[in-house]
Amino acid sequence: RLIRNAGVAGNNTAQALARIDGEVLPYRPTACDVCIGTNDIAPGAGITNLPQSETLANIAAIYDKLRGAGIWVRAYSVLPRAGFDAGMAARALAINDFIKSYWSSHSGGEYIDIFTGVVDYTSTTCAPKAGLLTDGTHCGNVGAFTIGQIIAPYLAADRWVRNSILPSSVAQDYAINNAVAQYA
Repeated sequence: RLIRNAGVAGNNTAQALARIDGEVLPYRPTACDVCIGTNDIAPGAGITNLPQSETLANIAAIYDKLRGAGIWVRAYSVLPRAGFDAGMAARALAINDFIKSYWSSHSGGEYIDIFTGVVDYTSTTCAPKAGLLTDGTHCGNVGAFTIGQIIAPYLAADRWVRNSILPSSVAQDYAINNAVAQYA
């Protein structure tokens, strides 16, 4: 089984969408894990956040391109993040609702809710549970293990066969380059 990381640290949904045709589709993966959206809400250095309508349109376009190429999509919820304000938290929840709704009415993929396993439900700004994210955004060992337990049944599915692509917006300098790879 070949896994290829097509993720680029800090990409927002527009940047990820622009890379699908050249960096994902030519590899003809069986499955593609898509964990994206947080950089549209709380961008890193040099990244411009996007209006919510553009974020949702980009996410749908990414899913549509992958589905159109016959690639099974595992669509992950946006993770909670330290430093979100109430507006950012509302955007994260709306993105997750959109992703869930998209996959309830489309075939060729599935929604995987990692948000509920990581969020601190006492927080009004969708902060993560203490000790799960090393810097408030990226998984530490406990966070990766926690999320790994959530996604293990999906990774065991027959669709995880050949040439899976793991696009995300997680920084490349962590011990394992990709959030989904960390979870796995």
